[in-house]
Amino acid sequence: MKWFSIVSLFAFLTLAATGQAAVTVGSYDAGNCYPFSCAAGDGITAYQQVYDASAFLGPLTFNQINFFMNDGGPMDAATYTVSFSTTTQSVMGLDDTDYTANQGPDEALFGVFNLSGTMPAVLTLTGNTFNYDPVIGNLLMTVLISEPSEIGDYGSFFWADQTGEVTSRIWWPSESEMPNATGALVTEFDYSASAVPEPASYALMSLGLAGLALLRKRR
Repeated sequence: MKWFSIVSLFAFLTLAATGQAAVTVGSYDAGNCYPFSCAAGDGITAYQQVYDASAFLGPLTFNQINFFMNDGGPMDAATYTVSFSTTTQSVMGLDDTDYTANQGPDEALFGVFNLSGTMPAVLTLTGNTFNYDPVIGNLLMTVLISEPSEIGDYGSFFWADQTGEVTSRIWWPSESEMPNATGALVTEFDYSASAVPEPASYALMSLGLAGLALLRKRR
């Protein structure tokens, strides 16, 4: 076996064991601007989006989320405080009276982001890691909007999902005729699997390492 083949095998097995991957929640069929483009201009101070547990294959740990440009333009210049939690609330079933009622006991700060300027093709937010287990409940993202200094005036729209099947959104002050809304942002989570690798993965890794050691000995 060639040296590079064993190295490639080891890299592949390591990737498989660590479970580095990404999952995208939502079907892109529309564009929407909340919460990063026109929410501040509309006087919105809090935004929540719930992701159904069925969209995730298993426990995961993520520290990066991505949103995608539908129509480029200026975003609202403001401070966005993003947090995540597990929630018992359902898609299209968030409490519209108090956003804290939707948050679970594992509510944790993801990060504080000062956004402004023209929306990039992919808006990436990297923050603290969050451990999520879909067996416990759905995933909830909370975005608090403060200190707006420049309003984008509906100039930037993101990929959104109008189906309301795996994700939905709500905001405060909310509209009484539409307390829960479709049009939530399509969201990509960059994550590593939280589950312990299967014994077969360890066996394959051991086999690869043994082959690597044997080759080096022969050389």
